[in-house]
Amino acid sequence: MPEVTLTRPSGYRTDRLRPYQVYIDRQKVGKIYPDEAQAFQLPPGTHDLQLKMDWVSSERLCLALDENDQQTLICAPRVKNNEFSILKGYELIYWMSLGFRRYIDLRREQDFNAEENTGWSSKLKGSALFLIALVISIAVFALTGEITIVSAVLITACVFVVLGMLFRPVDRAFGKIDEKKRGSD
Repeated sequence: MPEVTLTRPSGYRTDRLRPYQVYIDRQKVGKIYPDEAQAFQLPPGTHDLQLKMDWVSSERLCLALDENDQQTLICAPRVKNNEFSILKGYELIYWMSLGFRRYIDLRREQDFNAEENTGWSSKLKGSALFLIALVISIAVFALTGEITIVSAVLITACVFVVLGMLFRPVDRAFGKIDEKKRGSD
């Protein structure tokens, strides 16, 4: 029978006291705390896995499981840096508000530590764009007193963030299915 192992490392200040609720095929099957690993045996086929905590969640990860498949997944908060700073505070506010559907980072073990090196645009994430727009709009408001310009800059930043979320690669949003599994379907 296929088995999915979910691991949650410890060492992050964010969410260190809170469990993530585990949903498989939209049914709550348990919860996972920091420094804990849980194994779930599932029937062969395609299954959706998602983690939730209050109003925030992870992306829904699609798992295609064969007869004796064993997959390891890792979950953690998106804000992994433990230092206290204003920038980390803004990043956390972004993930709790606009990025609430991707607040929990859920990936396969081999993808979790892999660095994305696709150029400067991949390093400038939605939270960074939102922070840049927020700083620009505060500066414009302080210099001119015009709230309409501030609103336009913030709305534009939100549009860029939403467009970035809508047009990200599908395999990142729903999980990669191996070529051998595609051929067998």
